[in-house]
Parts: sequence; structure tokens; C-alpha cells
Amino acid sequence: MEDAAKIKGEGGRKNHKDTKKSKRWIKALPQSLYGHKIDPSMVTEKDRLALRQCEAVPLADGRHKIVVLLQSQETDYKIESECSCDTESQLLSRIAQAVLDALGPALNKQITFRVMDLQLWNLGEPPQPFITILVEVDFGKKQMSLPGICNVGDSKYLSAGKAALDAINRIIDLYLK
Repeated sequence: MEDAAKIKGEGGRKNHKDTKKSKRWIKALPQSLYGHKIDPSMVTEKDRLALRQCEAVPLADGRHKIVVLLQSQETDYKIESECSCDTESQLLSRIAQAVLDALGPALNKQITFRVMDLQLWNLGEPPQPFITILVEVDFGKKQMSLPGICNVGDSKYLSAGKAALDAINRIIDLYLK
């Protein structure tokens, strides 16, 4: 019995060291990727972007009007566009791109976002719908691809926008005005 407790105790210490290493690595990640440190205490809930509206209104001739409203602190960032899409997947990709385009004015640095791929999946048993997305982020000199995912709730349009934000939420706090 003592041996089992001793082994369990040693394992706990080892895991504690691994956790400390992980925390140091996570803290150093922004500096290695972007060249500067981030103080996590400086990022507050009011600094976060919120997706307040994301819809596609059908127009004549198979066209859609896309309306996206993002909010950061007390500032609204709204974008409206029209598109013609042959498939639902194309429409969801355009909606996700509109969400990413609406971010431009909210950032303190010129960053380009581009939807590389968007897929609608039914996963699990019973099947549940999910949207996955791959977003290319271009910082000018550096580029990276980031994945995002969102389960589909009441609105596929809103879920496509949330999947796009999920892809970039790990880096966006660095560049909000």
C-alpha cells in the first residue's frame, strides 16, 4: 500500500513539473511568434470581440445580402456585402470571409485573413452538425494557417462566423485597438 502511494506521489510531482513547463511555453509563445510579450492580465473581457449579428438575406436571382456586426469594447464594426453563390458551402464561406473582413478596422496592424476551406460535417452518434474552417493569416512578412470549429446551432450562418472567429481567437487579442 505504501508503494502505491509513493508511486502516485512521485507521478504527481512529475506532472507538476510538466505543468510548469507547459505554462512557461504558453507564456513564451506570443513572443516567439510575434516578437513581443503579452501580459494576460491586460486582456479583459471588454477587449474581446463579440459577434452580434451574422445573417444572409436572400435577394433576387439567387443572390444574398450578407450582414455582419462585430463589437469590441463599445465600438461596432459592421460590414454588408452581396454575393452570388451556387452552393450552401460557398455561402457559408462568404459569410465567414465577411466576418474576417469586418475585423480590419478593429485591428491596430494590417493583417489579411482569407478563408482557405470550410466544411460542414455530421459527427458522432446521433449525428451532430459542425462547421470546420481553415483560415490563412497574412502578417505581411509571415503567414500561418489556423483551424476553427463550431457546432451548428439555430443558424448555420452564425456558426460559420463563429468558426472563423474560433480560428483566429488565439492571436486576435494581440492586435485589437
